[in-house]
Amino acid sequence: MFWVGLLEGDGTITVDNPNNRNKLRVRIVIALAYSLENEKMLVLIAKVVGGKVNTEYKKNTKYIVWVSSKKSDIRQAFGILGKYPLITSRKQAQFAFANSCILQPDLANFIVNRQNKYNDKSYLQYFQDYKDIPYFSAWLSGFIEGEGNFNLVRYTTGGIKSCSFNIGQNKDLFVLNLIKSYFNSNHTIYNDKKPNKQGIKHFRISISGKPSLTLLTHFKHNPLLGSKAISYSNWINNLNKTA
Repeated sequence: MFWVGLLEGDGTITVDNPNNRNKLRVRIVIALAYSLENEKMLVLIAKVVGGKVNTEYKKNTKYIVWVSSKKSDIRQAFGILGKYPLITSRKQAQFAFANSCILQPDLANFIVNRQNKYNDKSYLQYFQDYKDIPYFSAWLSGFIEGEGNFNLVRYTTGGIKSCSFNIGQNKDLFVLNLIKSYFNSNHTIYNDKKPNKQGIKHFRISISGKPSLTLLTHFKHNPLLGSKAISYSNWINNLNKTA
């Protein structure tokens, strides 16, 4: 499911107490840099999943934002997530916490558990093989739409020196191992940044050379739908030149 992957890459599932009332609000939000392609993608998602699409400005930057907050839309979205489970540990934690707040919609439960939602591992499922995830191909395209990068390295003269596909993830090394296995890559997964204040590591893989050609088959059957489709098209054109 493309939407699930995009949610994992560029979305969040939140629970708050608006206006300090004795009522909790669950929201699912996907915010992207504004482009016509991203707007069309989120409008398409809203037609399938529910929710609404708005434009917002933050620090003079325009964003296109999909939001699901109505109870009927949340039920529909959570039904989809029940059928196509989230894969990253952070989103699994957000989903588990939101579900607990829906089942026990009181402020006491919310206040006690919100600080510990990333510490409870009882709900967590670590996937060992992408073949165990029937929707992995569609999920991956959505995840790449949020987290992937199609990189072109140029000579000083302006020509293309090399093309690579890069994707990273905080904490969840297993997610990158799933992607590495899916693309039949032997490239090394790097811990490419210092751990943050919470000690969380960031991992990244860069796929180039012949394994890059496996991306062509993948995206032929599982196309990108937003602005990354433009980046990918440019990347493929230059990959063909360097092949």
